[in-house]
Amino acid sequence: MYFDRVLSLLENGDWHDVRDLPEAVDMPEVKTGIILAFLAEYGFIELDDKKERARATELYLAFLRRIKWAERADAAARRLE
Repeated sequence: MYFDRVLSLLENGDWHDVRDLPEAVDMPEVKTGIILAFLAEYGFIELDDKKERARATELYLAFLRRIKWAERADAAARRLE
């Protein structure tokens, strides 16, 4: 899915140049822009319009850490069964 491509690229928490994202995620510029606007509107990413860059928000990164922890815990519990 297109959202996954963008979020996967941004999940390192670093700033990324918005102009480089369409090529990096292999998606048209217009579609990438629409996805970035949506993700920013709902708090998944921050957009710095002046410097034309984007990064994942701390809230989203914390959510990812919790999901990854839960997946590891689930895998460990299944190994014990």
